[in-house]
Amino acid sequence: MATYSGKIVSGSNESLLSVYDHLDDNTKNNMTSHTGDSQQFAAMLQQLYSSMSDNQSSYNFPSRSSLSSSSIRKFPASSNDLNSYILSVVSLWFVLLVNPIVILFGVIGNLLATYILIKGNIAKLPVSFYTIMLNISDTLNLLIPVFIFWLDNLFNRTPERVYFRDRSNFLCKVLMCPDQLFAALSAWYMCAISFNRWCSVCRPSTYFFHTTASVSKASSSGSNNVNNKINNGQKKDLFGTPTSSSTWFPFEYRCCMMRNIKYRQHLRAFRSIGIITLIGILCCLYPIFMHELRPVMSIKRHDFDVLETDSHDLDHSKQWTRCYYSTKHEYAYDIIGIILTSFLHILPLTSVAVMNIMIIVRLRKRQRLMAVSTNSARSVLLNKKKKKASLKQLQKHFTYKLNSSSIKEMKQTNMIISPSTPSLVVTHKDQATLTDSPANSIKSKTTQVSLGSSGNAPRRHQSRDRTITIMLVSVALSYIILTLPYRLFWSYNVYIKRMYPEKLKSEAYLSRMHYIDHVLRTIRNIHYGTNFIFFIFLSKPFRRKFRQLFIDRFRHNKTDQFDDQSMNTFTTNNYNPNKINNVQNIPAILELINEKNHKQNHVIKTERSTRTSNHETPSLIDDARIQEDELCSIIELELERNELLDELK
Repeated sequence: MATYSGKIVSGSNESLLSVYDHLDDNTKNNMTSHTGDSQQFAAMLQQLYSSMSDNQSSYNFPSRSSLSSSSIRKFPASSNDLNSYILSVVSLWFVLLVNPIVILFGVIGNLLATYILIKGNIAKLPVSFYTIMLNISDTLNLLIPVFIFWLDNLFNRTPERVYFRDRSNFLCKVLMCPDQLFAALSAWYMCAISFNRWCSVCRPSTYFFHTTASVSKASSSGSNNVNNKINNGQKKDLFGTPTSSSTWFPFEYRCCMMRNIKYRQHLRAFRSIGIITLIGILCCLYPIFMHELRPVMSIKRHDFDVLETDSHDLDHSKQWTRCYYSTKHEYAYDIIGIILTSFLHILPLTSVAVMNIMIIVRLRKRQRLMAVSTNSARSVLLNKKKKKASLKQLQKHFTYKLNSSSIKEMKQTNMIISPSTPSLVVTHKDQATLTDSPANSIKSKTTQVSLGSSGNAPRRHQSRDRTITIMLVSVALSYIILTLPYRLFWSYNVYIKRMYPEKLKSEAYLSRMHYIDHVLRTIRNIHYGTNFIFFIFLSKPFRRKFRQLFIDRFRHNKTDQFDDQSMNTFTTNNYNPNKINNVQNIPAILELINEKNHKQNHVIKTERSTRTSNHETPSLIDDARIQEDELCSIIELELERNELLDELK
């Protein structure tokens, strides 16, 4: 066996190294002390040649420079051993450092994301339910399988201290299930998110067709029933009241049914979540029935099945128990394992990749169309502005001509009219309002406002849909990038196991596969803690809600505490019961002030109205008197308010 021969080779090499070092030291001493003693030197060479001839099948004579220092003997002898040593150190430190960081930040981030999605308006969307379940499954995956994987690499790296799943048959059956379960649930929740985004972006009409069709059928049936009842009632009543109710009630019924579309989508999301969870649990129960503790042999920290090894190797190895599939269900385990793995992991992975590629292509096309439409709209607006500018110039030209002609006519009429009569045009020229303008201009302004508001609504909806889609597509792409290497590596191991089983007996191959498996599994675990990062960086509503729930609330609590402290100090230093009574009388004082203001304003308005109704031009003295009265009232109000503020202080 390769491992057993490797063990013999290492022992023979160490003996040769010690012999050669001893001979080298003797040669140096003899050459310095006895330079002419050639017979002793020949005897040493003969002894070295005899030792090399005994081990020529398993030893290649190394160079003298590599044997001169004793520190090099600690490193592996060949380049393959050196590569495996470096790979083992890198994988060990990578696993021990990356996994706790991912667990800490991933659990906190997933819990925060779940809380924000539940509290915010984002939870009104059906996609948010899939996202919440994705966060929950990722959190459980980090807390149970990933944490146990890190503890095994931290404490149970040696064969003497076995993994947690290898300590009992119960732990073997229980701890093999969560890794498969939560990984499969995360994959299928991601597939559901991608499918929802694909339907809303690429097939919006087919996605909402079922709910709208059911609503239209229900509304049409309800309206038919109502119309039948109304037609029966019209035979008794002929005053037209049933017709108004017939137009109002079906419209209200349709509005209520359209509101139920959202609840129908939510129920559909809950139904799909329940189906995915149930199927995932049922499919991941097979490790409970097919795994058990099996006796294995350990040679140089690698495990081999006892049934596949020779009796000669068993004498030079230690036997352990490891959690593997049972020998009774070996072929069934291979078939069921391949089918379930392809169904639980490979199928959702490929579907997520395909749907997200289609979403990205559709978004790029939509962006190009939006750019073309905006350019065309700008050109249309520029043309309209040019036309309006030309029309305004023509209007100014005609108005100038009309004004010049009207001025001439006014001069002629002013010669006839006496100068004592006041002109209403001059007095009321600057008091025009929107009601003085014609009705057509008012209608045009209202239509412009309505068109602007109606045009902003779909743009707002498209921008929100686009941000949510970009956020979820980025999460799906991170899932593909971080999970695909581990799945490809698993498929490669299955292929080697079936096509080249002799490679599994090589110690170098097993050590290399072991370390690569740990590195790729750690990279896969990073995906479970990256959801919050994508949410906070790519979603503006998520950032806004996070700021409202945590940052603004924290600042508000700080300001409230500061205000409470200041109020406590103020009340302890300036406590006076008379001021409390004054504070209680504040509403009555404010009512009196408002009544005075109302009376004064009413008097001023009546005076002005009488003057304008009698067509009297007010003199400068009367205007000055009115202004003085108004100023006096304002000054009195300010003084009363200042007194109230002083009493409050």
